[in-house]
Amino acid sequence: MPVYAVIIGGLMLQFQAQGKISGSKSGQKRHPQDKTSQSGKQQVYKLAAIDLDGTLLNPERRISDENRAAVEKLLANEVEVVLASGRRHDDIYRFHKELGLKTPILSCHGALVKDPFSNEVFCTRPIEQDLVLFLLKEALEVGLSWVVYDEKGVHLCHSEFWINEYIRRTDFGCPTTYKAISDYDLTHAEKVNWMGEPEAIQQQFRRMNELFKGKLTCVVTDPDHLEFTLHGAD
Repeated sequence: MPVYAVIIGGLMLQFQAQGKISGSKSGQKRHPQDKTSQSGKQQVYKLAAIDLDGTLLNPERRISDENRAAVEKLLANEVEVVLASGRRHDDIYRFHKELGLKTPILSCHGALVKDPFSNEVFCTRPIEQDLVLFLLKEALEVGLSWVVYDEKGVHLCHSEFWINEYIRRTDFGCPTTYKAISDYDLTHAEKVNWMGEPEAIQQQFRRMNELFKGKLTCVVTDPDHLEFTLHGAD
């Protein structure tokens, strides 16, 4: 029975037909016939959850031929493939559709799990309105910009620089912008981002992580980005 090796984002999945798979980091040497874990038990993978940026997508924000072939091999061997990303549902869907997937989409770091065909929501863990409002005001107070992801779209405080950066980094349209927080009819958020100079982001990460410990998950996803989701969403 043939053994295949699939590498996505540095993770090597070795599998036979019928979905029998073993995993290791691609930098590690592993004999292709070794299909057991370190405990000696055979690993059988049924699902592969794959991130977008820096994993499935190349620097041009496209699915590379190699990764497309890897996903096709997983599907051919009856392994379910799920796209899981910090991006919004609608943004992820274009890649989901391109790969011909039939699974739900995990967006905003797990804050929303939704079927793209029926629009059934399996799980949602939003940040409540009062806390969203606090985060937006606090961002401006410390000299940072903000962006909110909610069910209506992407909402950004007015900044030509960050508008252009959002479009460049996501290659997905222009967000709605606001000159004042009061102009934004906010309800709740799947995710809130702060953007600014890396040094300021690090300082605020330490402060906010302590302030909202156990309530919000705070992650520096890029040197100039601090992201907030409800604790436990991911």
